[in-house]
Amino acid sequence: MALPVPSDNYFAVYTISESEDRAAQSPSWVDTVMAKIREHAVGSYVGDCDLKLPHEWYWKGHIAQQIEAIRQNWDPNSLFCAAHGYGS
Repeated sequence: MALPVPSDNYFAVYTISESEDRAAQSPSWVDTVMAKIREHAVGSYVGDCDLKLPHEWYWKGHIAQQIEAIRQNWDPNSLFCAAHGYGS
């Protein structure tokens, strides 16, 4: 997949932890980093998941149906995808 980036720069922020205690701090750390760069950003996206959890953990029942309806409306050609994204 190749998509244009509306900026001269692109970067990704990931957190990896060896313990669950430290992992619980990850969202706060990402929020702090993103707050510092937000005024300079063209846009941002937070959307990856825990790759150890099964696909069904995120997308089940009525949630899957709602996501499918949204996706059909806004992304009918499946241009957006993720490791555990619905329909990926």
